[in-house]
Amino acid sequence: MSSEISLRLRVFAYLFFVSVAHFYPATCDGVTVPELSKTVVWVRFEHQIKPPDPNSLRPATKKTSSGTGFLIRHTGISYIVTAKHILSAPPNSGFFAFKSVSGKLWKTKFSEVQQKMPGAHWFLHKSRDIAIHPYGYPPGIEAAVLSVPDELLDSNPQPLLSPVCCIGFPMNLGIAKDLFTPVAKHAYIANPSISIRKFDLDPTKRLFILLDEAMAQGFSGAPVFSLYSDSNANTRSGYSDLKPRLLGIVAGTKFDLTGGKFGYVVPVAHIMEIFEYPEFLQYERAILKKVSQEKESADL
Repeated sequence: MSSEISLRLRVFAYLFFVSVAHFYPATCDGVTVPELSKTVVWVRFEHQIKPPDPNSLRPATKKTSSGTGFLIRHTGISYIVTAKHILSAPPNSGFFAFKSVSGKLWKTKFSEVQQKMPGAHWFLHKSRDIAIHPYGYPPGIEAAVLSVPDELLDSNPQPLLSPVCCIGFPMNLGIAKDLFTPVAKHAYIANPSISIRKFDLDPTKRLFILLDEAMAQGFSGAPVFSLYSDSNANTRSGYSDLKPRLLGIVAGTKFDLTGGKFGYVVPVAHIMEIFEYPEFLQYERAILKKVSQEKESADL
């Protein structure tokens, strides 16, 4: 009897340790969560919905949606990336928050960014759940330091069961009036490239990265980093360092009535596709020209 109790205790201790290590990691395979979380922003949209009948006495209702985004840097310009389904109408009604290098919490409306950067607006992927909005450009824009640079965007297929880390604000956890502490979730790649229909409503099957963990509401738009900590990392990933690579963006959860749940991720290659859109290139050329003119004026 005592040996049976001892065995049960050992099994319970093992399962408890695995659960804690899996869901509450202090680091993501050797890379500290605070370092990765510097790129993350909280995104929220809200607008008033008036009754369809103009003579109705019912008051307007407020519709809100929120999720996660992150900063990336492309040709010296910082952009906010998030999931397209988070945006509400009008999309410029939203705002975002992030923590600066100095630790200060910044909250800014997208409309304010558009006033400072003429021509700035949401660039939407034509078929994937991705939206990009310009944020700023150096000098003087601290976000450039926090952004994921181009060279860390990784579109290479990852091996099965490769460890990844998602960072964001599930269920609006980690964000409050003066609080900004993103939540990290550890997962593994269940399939590096699988064809599925999003939300089971999209008639077109699309390729996603499938994770072995469900993604709670609020994780939509969160960055997914690939992480390697073993000695074979350089041969497996093709890189000579162990820096985390941006694999993609959380799009949602795939589930069925049996309780099976998987998280799915839009590959980062589709972010790079937006960079090639003619309207995006036109905007970027205009901003780079403005940067050049400001630099010339400063040198005079």
